Amino acid sequence: MKTFILFLMLCISASSYSAVISGSVKTCKDEPITGVLISFSNDGGTAVTDTNGNYNQQLPDGWSGTVTPSTKRGDLIFSPQNFTLYKVVTDQSCYFTGGIDTDQDGAFDECDNCPYTSNYDQSDQDFDGVGDVCDIQPQPTLKSPADNAIDQPLNPALEWNPVPEALSYRLQVSESSSFTGTIVNDSTLVAPSRIVVGLSPGIKYYWRVNEKNAGGTSIWSETWNFTTAAILPEKVTLLSPPDGGAATDESVEFIWHMSSPAVTSYELELTGDSTFTTVTSDTAITLFVPGSSIQQNYSWRVRAYNTAGYGDYSNSRSLLRFPTDVSGSESSPEKFYVFQNYPNPFNPSTTFSFTIPHRSFVSLKVFDVLGKEVATVLSEELPAGKHIRHWYAGQLPSGTYFCRLKAGSQMESKRLLLIK
Repeated sequence: MKTFILFLMLCISASSYSAVISGSVKTCKDEPITGVLISFSNDGGTAVTDTNGNYNQQLPDGWSGTVTPSTKRGDLIFSPQNFTLYKVVTDQSCYFTGGIDTDQDGAFDECDNCPYTSNYDQSDQDFDGVGDVCDIQPQPTLKSPADNAIDQPLNPALEWNPVPEALSYRLQVSESSSFTGTIVNDSTLVAPSRIVVGLSPGIKYYWRVNEKNAGGTSIWSETWNFTTAAILPEKVTLLSPPDGGAATDESVEFIWHMSSPAVTSYELELTGDSTFTTVTSDTAITLFVPGSSIQQNYSWRVRAYNTAGYGDYSNSRSLLRFPTDVSGSESSPEKFYVFQNYPNPFNPSTTFSFTIPHRSFVSLKVFDVLGKEVATVLSEELPAGKHIRHWYAGQLPSGTYFCRLKAGSQMESKRLLLIK
């Protein structure tokens, strides 16, 4: 009985044609059979044996299927009758061959293939009768923050470009480039973005995304990294109004020193009968401070913000809000009166307020305990009404002082306490 001896050699290379099928068809007496047509499935083409009975066929990278000599004679037996080539693919980094489950989803499928190469061993996801490059699941491409970005906020918004017909995305964030442990592993995302919270300052984080559609799950995107800002802003120093300063107008300008590093905004908190907070990118802001028919006390403080978060609040300062209908009023008060300075004790500034019943020349001076004049706060003619003057005592040592206010023939003194 005559038999065919079929020799198979499979060679894999990095070229676009990596599989080479070769062999020969002969009788048991080693007689070559010429003109035998060899058909390769899955777009592998055909080959014909030459005068020596040999054939040779190059196949595309990733080709798989069966090969069978098409000549069928009843007196001939093919051994083997046919054979199947193993799948040959490359993973997403295009360096490995073989059936590798690169996305570790428990199945070797189209999602394990290199997205940059036309592979021919895909599952027929688009039902066109052939598994080809059209069945590869598109991998997402990352968008923001840029790869290797630094000084990122502790709650960054991670974004990637949307994939057409994607049903969902999975985002992974890790401190490890191999994602051995994840801080975020969220497969429920529908939109191509997610805000990540709870990150630590000064840490490098790695992130990647894949997508899922009706055809399956894609391979992972490229892995990008970003580093969060390392240092919180410094404590803010306030400038104006001075601690214990007074306001008669409803518009008050608050000023403070610029903080660092990399401050992007400031938060000012003003509390009193009402509580409100405002955010500004500058180091000064004018706010409406509501007044009433009675004197009110407010406190205010500021803190800075950068991508690492909020720094500490500044020291608080007090603000005295006088009634809006007293100072500058055309109606004259009934008597001469000097209010106690506010605050008292103070450091290092304080506010004096007084009323005079008619136009007078007014002097306001400060003396130490020995009676030596240390400051002249006011020396001028003023109209009838209520008046306010601020005094800064930064050049004086701590101790007890006295202020004396004279308006025409009337005079009154108050005791002051400077504590530094």
